[in-house]
Amino acid sequence: MLNNREWATLFWIVVVLVVVLLRPGGRGALGQFAKALFIRPLILLTGLLIAWIALVVVIGRAAGLWDLDLTKDTLIWAVTVGLPLLFKSAQDATKAGYYRRQVKQTVEMSAFMGFYLNLVSAPLLAEIVLQPILVFVALAPTLTRTKKELARYQRFYDRLAAVVGLIFFAAVGAWLIGDIHTLDPRELSLSFLLPIWLTIGVLPIIYVFSILFSYQSALLRLRWHSEDRRSKWKAQLALVLGFRLGLRDLGAPGQGYQWGLAHSVGLRDGLRVTSEFRRSLREQEAAERRRLANLKEFACVEGTDEEGRQLDQREFAETRETLDWLATCQMGWYNNQGHRYRDDLLKILDPDFARKGLPADHGIQLLVRRDGQAWYAWRRTITGWCFAIGAAKVPPDQWHCDGPEPPRGSPGRDPSWGSGALDDAINW
Repeated sequence: MLNNREWATLFWIVVVLVVVLLRPGGRGALGQFAKALFIRPLILLTGLLIAWIALVVVIGRAAGLWDLDLTKDTLIWAVTVGLPLLFKSAQDATKAGYYRRQVKQTVEMSAFMGFYLNLVSAPLLAEIVLQPILVFVALAPTLTRTKKELARYQRFYDRLAAVVGLIFFAAVGAWLIGDIHTLDPRELSLSFLLPIWLTIGVLPIIYVFSILFSYQSALLRLRWHSEDRRSKWKAQLALVLGFRLGLRDLGAPGQGYQWGLAHSVGLRDGLRVTSEFRRSLREQEAAERRRLANLKEFACVEGTDEEGRQLDQREFAETRETLDWLATCQMGWYNNQGHRYRDDLLKILDPDFARKGLPADHGIQLLVRRDGQAWYAWRRTITGWCFAIGAAKVPPDQWHCDGPEPPRGSPGRDPSWGSGALDDAINW
């Protein structure tokens, strides 16, 4: 039997569906979404997941961890946790530590708090009114962290979320003090343990799904790189034998092995390609570990190394990557939008900067010449060191410079840019 909170949730789901259906084009969009869900491979995978969950439940019942009173909770878990795990397994399961994180999330304090707060539900009308308010209070802190224009409200919404959480915690506690005798300790324990052992129980099948998804995607990319769009069976075998169960390497960013593997000569050559690619990944990971260690060791240390590079390189990599992305976008806009560089590009790209590791108040300055035919942008890092990038003529012209102060003019006019385009400054 659904409790008041679950009925209220069902009510709002129906309301959202009705609103979508009444909006122009809503039915078509909903129909397209339904078609995307009811495709044969997805139906097959969902059926396999449901069968696996049923098997886990049978094992749980034999172990004394499940009874019929938990049927509703099991169905809710399958929809809200099990299916999302399936849909995200194609991407997330290839990341390092994925399974450890999933287990941790099911047993950490936030999971206990969710269970605790769900012990009590308010009257139905109160739940209907409260749910959208609570959703807003829960999401607002995240929005203020990702939207620069909302950053000034972050502290307020953080405090509001904390106060609301404490109120609910105290309300549930007060109810438990007066009515704890009405709770069945055994059923309470089984309900608390249910999401933990269900999540752990489905991880093996999620791992199998992630293997299938990863190799299907890799084989498809391999065919794309083949001249006749048909990869040779030896290249496919080299892919499987070369990566085996190394899904993290198989789905690594860049994936620069496909062309070499598609054009390899025989199985041995294909294995050489995959081996070299995986070795290059290990070298990149080692270089990244060294970089992070150096960031920690030389934080706040003034001076340069033997090659003239700054010792304290905090925010250097993030700043360079962001400015390079800004330059790429400027070239794209120039070629496709009127052959002018844009002076409002910071507003368009602002959400991307946080994803590249910069704070919401990134401090990037963009200057575009009045005729739109030259531009430059610069940023001062947390160390005080400045990086700049720009162009003095049509793409692909690009200039770099860095120093204790930003350039005072556009490329070619200020000597801090160096003698010519693509002459990298020492810290780029």
